Amino acid sequence: SSGFRAIAGQGARAEVVEQGTTVTVLVGRASWLRAQGIAVASEPSIGATEVIVAVNGAMIGSIELIDALRESAAESVRELDQLGVQSWIASGDATSAAQRVAHEVAIDPARVVSEMTPESKADLVRRLQQSQNGGVAFVGDGINDCIALAASDAGIAMGGGTDVARASADLSLIATDLRRVPQAIALSRRTLRVIRQNLMWAFGYNLLLIPMAAGVFAPWTGWMLPPIAASAAMALSSVSVVANSLRLRRA
Repeated sequence: SSGFRAIAGQGARAEVVEQGTTVTVLVGRASWLRAQGIAVASEPSIGATEVIVAVNGAMIGSIELIDALRESAAESVRELDQLGVQSWIASGDATSAAQRVAHEVAIDPARVVSEMTPESKADLVRRLQQSQNGGVAFVGDGINDCIALAASDAGIAMGGGTDVARASADLSLIATDLRRVPQAIALSRRTLRVIRQNLMWAFGYNLLLIPMAAGVFAPWTGWMLPPIAASAAMALSSVSVVANSLRLRRA
């Protein structure tokens, strides 16, 4: 074959030499082939995504694909709900296939967008950023997810994904277990909480002890913090911050 070209989110085309004759082969979604002027007379089974095969401008067959749902998918959606995170499905698959997955993982059908291109996924992310309170995270692992991963506030690439997806993401998970996504969000929230605690403690601690070490209160109390005690107090402040941060190891 020669002249192979992949069209992201749509399909692929190539020139194939068969018995000395060059034929043009197109493989992709039905809407894309129709846009190429090819008559597509086929309806996929409910819950399946159909891939059309055409040769020299004529449809010769179709392939139906059904994705197997990851075992951890439904549980990860439940955990995200418990964290107050609203889940959406942004899929390039057919509407019936995307709705089937949404039903199995208990996602509101109104939050399912199907037959998407890489650009439309990124547009969805931008619309949600404008309409939702808080940031938008996007989870993906394929080439078609790269633009949306880069456009989101927190792009999360799953383990086993493409190199391009990992390069576009802010966070790359080693595992393929979807439960790592709510775990990562929960850990990030605890981390921010600990950072705020450390800042408040360090600010208050130093606000009190620095004037004492400088003898600001000596005229009224007659008491000053000795240099050795001041050094020990400063070390205690650092140890307290580190000890508080180590609590994250149990997260």
